[in-house]
Amino acid sequence: MSEHERNDSVSSEEIDARAVAWFTDRIESAEWTDEAQAELDAWLAQSPKHLLAYWRVEAGWDRAGLLTAVRPPRGEPVRSDERRPWSIWFGRVAAVAAVLIGGVAATFYYTSDRPMTYATAVGGHRLVNLADGSRIEMNTDTIIQVSAGRQARQVELVQGEAFFHVKHDMAREFVVNAGQHRLIDLGTEFFVRKNAARVEVGLVEGRVRLESASGAAHPQSAVLVPGDIALATADKLSVTKKAARELSDDLGWRNGNLVFHRATLADAAAEFNRYNDRKLVIADEQVGKLTFSSAFPTDGIDAFARAAQKSLGLHIEHRGEDIVISR
Repeated sequence: MSEHERNDSVSSEEIDARAVAWFTDRIESAEWTDEAQAELDAWLAQSPKHLLAYWRVEAGWDRAGLLTAVRPPRGEPVRSDERRPWSIWFGRVAAVAAVLIGGVAATFYYTSDRPMTYATAVGGHRLVNLADGSRIEMNTDTIIQVSAGRQARQVELVQGEAFFHVKHDMAREFVVNAGQHRLIDLGTEFFVRKNAARVEVGLVEGRVRLESASGAAHPQSAVLVPGDIALATADKLSVTKKAARELSDDLGWRNGNLVFHRATLADAAAEFNRYNDRKLVIADEQVGKLTFSSAFPTDGIDAFARAAQKSLGLHIEHRGEDIVISR
């Protein structure tokens, strides 16, 4: 059996448990070695599912305010006679992990055919749990409408971006509608991002069928597999591939981060502006075409501006709450 086949045979629950074990090993260890870090990096690189599970545990732990509570003060290693027995530690972590994996934000259970609307503000992040075990994680400035009744499960992505973890049910298909485009789950994890010009779909696990009514005379469809990125516009549907690491980086927002790979300043500024009421303004087209690679927290527009100033020799100016970047 190949490594890929072995990874596919491992359940989400097993991956979540392994992510918890790695995370607790790292924060509890008095001396986290380079060899241990290399082993963790290798496990994370095996599959985007591993990285996403680890991010969920790490992000949820930080949000719950538990990380500083269990770490020793800086510079004070944990003595061997003070270390918690593994059974006690694991029990505590498992309880926390159950909360984190079940939902790190507000959680909702819904079993009615009548649509319910959920929304996030600019910079917001929200988790919707359905009674069937499916989860919808909402990104900044997002609106969804959910109908999860006995006959079918329907989600309308009105605007914004969401990550879907779907429990497959042959008797009740799970459908995501985004404008003229429709996604039918075949047992999967995927994200959908919608703006006025296009819909973007990225598949992490399983399969999903994307049907596009664009160009009504010639409707198009495609079955996506892990690593596929589909872009659907009013008159075109295209599918490309992304490496697992890049696909995971696209979902960095779930951990409060934006990761850029040779992004233009114009695209990076537009991405930051999705998450912040304060805005980044690129002064001219040539500056906007400059490229860079880095990672920042979603609210790190000041850090981004300073990095552009230092690494690209640009000028930054504060105009009210906004930041203008120019030559």
